[in-house]
Amino acid sequence: MPYISATIILQLLQAVIPFLSKLAREEGGRAKLIQYGRVLTLFLCLGQGFFMAMAGNMPVPSSKVFPPTRAW
Repeated sequence: MPYISATIILQLLQAVIPFLSKLAREEGGRAKLIQYGRVLTLFLCLGQGFFMAMAGNMPVPSSKVFPPTRAW
């Protein structure tokens, strides 16, 4: 999923940053954009892993996991 997100982010940035749109039109620029996408994927994976690890360390109150009901 991070690779798809990275390519979407790069496609959106091509409309905003002239350097990226020029690079996409050049002959060898497409390969460079693919490389940028792979690097961006790495950073997205690291960030996502970090935040998932931080969320896993947070204590969750037991009432949030199993809300008290009268059905029990």
